[in-house]
Amino acid sequence: MNQPSGTLKGKWQEMVKWDEDPALLAIYFNRVTAAIVPKTSHSHEMTNYCRDRLIVSGLPKAGKRRK
Repeated sequence: MNQPSGTLKGKWQEMVKWDEDPALLAIYFNRVTAAIVPKTSHSHEMTNYCRDRLIVSGLPKAGKRRK
């Protein structure tokens, strides 16, 4: 994920949680660090792609941490 402030790299299966609301998608790298992405910054298809990758990697539900 590239942002003006830097680049974050990680594998989908290493993410510990994700959450979203109508405006934002949050992908947690650990319990306290997340990439907060405004949905207006990319296409609806990209949000769906990220959500699908997280679900396939073992995080089937928003707000639920990986065990």
